[in-house]
Amino acid sequence: MKEIKGLDQGSHDWVLWRHDHIGSSDASIVLDMNPWKNPIQLWNEKVAELDNKPQNDAMRLGSLFEPKIRQWYSEQTGLEFSPIVCEHDSISYLGASLDGISIDRKHAIEIKCGASAYRMALDGEIPLYYQCQIQHIYYVCGVDTLTYIAADPNEKGETIVIPVEPDQYFFDMMFREYPPFWHCVENFISPNVAQRKYKVCND
Repeated sequence: MKEIKGLDQGSHDWVLWRHDHIGSSDASIVLDMNPWKNPIQLWNEKVAELDNKPQNDAMRLGSLFEPKIRQWYSEQTGLEFSPIVCEHDSISYLGASLDGISIDRKHAIEIKCGASAYRMALDGEIPLYYQCQIQHIYYVCGVDTLTYIAADPNEKGETIVIPVEPDQYFFDMMFREYPPFWHCVENFISPNVAQRKYKVCND
């Protein structure tokens, strides 16, 4: 993992950096496991001029509450967590913006603030698109552990903590799908995505 020093999440420079990388929030899209956006739409965004879009409500909620949840989890574990921006050691176009990582760089956290994620977490479930995001962080950063934390600021219920193990199934897909997608970005070639490559099963 290569840490990008002095790059603050949410800054204009960070937005520019994200535009030039496959980030963790892009993972489910490149793998065609995102219900709202497909690889061609993401490709169009990556090759187009950067369009600074305003934060939506979910992003604003996360920006407001993530520091509080990160501090809460630090107190619960006795580990100090801080946000960082990083790249893969050898694949420079793979990046990740972590909600929190321990000082020894071995333990990471992914924080979600919102009713839907919280309700699913109450049942021990993590949406597939967030699973892709988490596995991307494992793939890029090589941390030992990663913990998913879900909270709903509008509810008074407890914050839900779910440890997530690394999954070779996702790593294999990333190894297979990331290079051709980024080749298309660099060469302005539209990805050939006629239909979804994977069928999501609930069993």
